Amino acid sequence: MDTDYSGQGILICGYLKDVTPVKRVLHETQQQLEEEHRKLQDAQLVSNVLTHEFANVYLVNTVDKTIEVRKQDGFEVENVENGDFLRLGYDDAWKYYINSCVHPDDRKALYRAGKMDNIIRELETKEEYTFNYRSIKQGVRHFQCVYHRLDKDRIIAGFRNVDAIVTQEQRHRQIIEDALRQAERASKAKTAFLNSMSHDIRTPLNAIMGFTRIAATSLEDREKITRCLDKIKISSEHLLALINDVLEMSRIESGKVQIELGVVSLRKVINGLQYMFEEQAWKKNQVLLFDTDDIENSRVLADELRLNQVMINCVSNAIKFTPDGGTITVKVSQSAGSRAGYGLYTFSVRDTGIGMSPDFMESIFTAFSREQASTVNSVQGTGLGMAITKNLVDLMDGTITVSSEKNKGSEFIVSLELEINDYKESEPEVSSECITKMIECDMNSDIKSPLYGMSILLVEDNELNREIAEVLLSSLGARVELAEDGDIAVEKVGRESDGVYDLILMDIQMPRLNGYEATAAIRKLPDSQKAEVPIIAMSANAFLEDRKAALAAGMNDHVAKPIDVKTLVAAIQNIRRDRSSV
Repeated sequence: MDTDYSGQGILICGYLKDVTPVKRVLHETQQQLEEEHRKLQDAQLVSNVLTHEFANVYLVNTVDKTIEVRKQDGFEVENVENGDFLRLGYDDAWKYYINSCVHPDDRKALYRAGKMDNIIRELETKEEYTFNYRSIKQGVRHFQCVYHRLDKDRIIAGFRNVDAIVTQEQRHRQIIEDALRQAERASKAKTAFLNSMSHDIRTPLNAIMGFTRIAATSLEDREKITRCLDKIKISSEHLLALINDVLEMSRIESGKVQIELGVVSLRKVINGLQYMFEEQAWKKNQVLLFDTDDIENSRVLADELRLNQVMINCVSNAIKFTPDGGTITVKVSQSAGSRAGYGLYTFSVRDTGIGMSPDFMESIFTAFSREQASTVNSVQGTGLGMAITKNLVDLMDGTITVSSEKNKGSEFIVSLELEINDYKESEPEVSSECITKMIECDMNSDIKSPLYGMSILLVEDNELNREIAEVLLSSLGARVELAEDGDIAVEKVGRESDGVYDLILMDIQMPRLNGYEATAAIRKLPDSQKAEVPIIAMSANAFLEDRKAALAAGMNDHVAKPIDVKTLVAAIQNIRRDRSSV
């Protein structure tokens, strides 16, 4: 009993209650909530670290060295009796798995890789620790084990099938190995090619230098000088052919060669081949036969330049590799094409030459290929001719095949489907034979050169090229005036008082004003007669795009260096004919 501030009494009552059961319930509830939260966190961690691609997932406790099986063969594993995840000893589970499921050849290495202390050590410096092995469960399969650290005491491990990845890696490895082998073969081929080219280029160079020295010491012997000049000419042409092959192959590989369609007479193409090779075959006492009887439609749409190149390579090879007294047969036949208005044309070049071995036939169309045989090694060449031919045939959507037998001969067959053009053929006004005769004529005779009396402006910055061209043109009866650069040429044409030049031969690459710029300036002259003077490009850039560039700049034609007199005369004749018909 107590009193308040007024002195009245206060009664205080109290009682004791045992709340232990309530606290126990609260504690157990809290523990359950924490356990559920832990399981949820673990599940989220498992989901974040190892995705559904893992068929088997385990939590590894590094303190008590146990594992919790979270996923087995794609299904969650749960102990039905106590509702908790099944717990196993890590070492025992690891040994059992290795002995029962892992390929024998991988067991020792896998055991070391998956030891607890090794995993802990690896994850000290790595975010992820992986190793691959082969499983023998359900057949031999490739698996990968991936370990991640979740926290200080726990590591998560996942196992997944990587057959698809391994197969892809093996495929990529095979591709890389094949590419490496191909690169090694190409490297060896190029090395062999460079060795051959070194020999082949030096051979004509040595001849040119040697016969030049002989001629220089035999100035009084006209016959000997003539023989030397003939041999120098042959060697120079061979050297130019070698260089052209290398440049052409480089252009094809870089995709710069394009097919330009035009109306072509196949009979004229074959006739041209006959004119080109009959003397060469005659010197080797060979029989050279041409057969076009099976052509019904001679005029077609094709790239005449590329078609000629293909046929020249085939016929040239046949003559080259056929011994004296042999026979070369060139036959063109026509059959129905797969499309209306088209014909399938087959070009066959058959010889009785030395033939090829089966091994070399497999690589005949590969760049830099040359057969190593005593009968072949003496024949000069780049090993590029048939590779160029094959590429050109491919560009024309055709096919080329070869059959051959050692010491019995070879046959190359080119098949092209070409659109037929049935208009009447027209003959050229001036034949190549006529041009040749006019060039070789005696200037004092009644036959006059096509250049006789022409006034020609020669624009060339190289002194040696200028001298050579001036001598050639003058020998054909032309009056030649020189200009050392494009700006000088423009000035000379502009100030010409007595009419204009009959023709300008224009170099392209010059230091101050190149040939294109000089041509453009001449075409803009106020005097129309001067502005329209015929201009022929003379350039060491000898490809189709160079010709297009010359025509686009306003030039009338394009002639490649080194200048071939017959080609130049033919170009001049064409310009004269075109201008006279206007």
